[in-house]
Amino acid sequence: MTARAEDVPAELKRQVESIRNNKSLTPQAKKIRLARAYLDSKSEQAARLAAAATEKAERRRFLERRLFGSQLSLAADPTTIVAEQASFRDALGRATAAANADARRALLDQAEIVGDEGMARAVAAVALSKAEVDNVNAWLEARPALDGYANELWTATHDATSATGTAGWHLANALDAPAELEGAGEFTLAQLAQQDEQAATA
Repeated sequence: MTARAEDVPAELKRQVESIRNNKSLTPQAKKIRLARAYLDSKSEQAARLAAAATEKAERRRFLERRLFGSQLSLAADPTTIVAEQASFRDALGRATAAANADARRALLDQAEIVGDEGMARAVAAVALSKAEVDNVNAWLEARPALDGYANELWTATHDATSATGTAGWHLANALDAPAELEGAGEFTLAQLAQQDEQAATA
């Protein structure tokens, strides 16, 4: 499992306390270590955010394929696969062009009656993207095995106000520079971190 970016502030806090309590270091040596810890933590948090974004995107693609992807096996005839893809694109276009949620519900009902699975999936995909909960639930009634996947994708799509990487997340998980480094800019901190710690050690 990917290390969590939101854990970095607590990890930095523990490092800062350890450095402050290290009696073998002079005040300047402590500043050097604090600068390194702070800058390293910023880099680590950025790396974890990038990894989380990649993981989230891969999971989303999996959910979309599981819910709305082709129902054909990998061994299906290529011509059949191409035809199904074209049919699904057309169905997506019709579902997207529908005037409102009620119009999409009518398309879904018709698709269920005639067994048009492609149209049903297309309506469900558009309904989920537009937060039409009644239409999504109507589609899931006949497909209870997909309920968990649909709920997960719904949350990822519509309940992301505090998700990793958003403005709200950054506000809650900001990395504060140690008080000893207050007022120092990034360039100054980088220079400090490169200083010879041994020369500043008592």
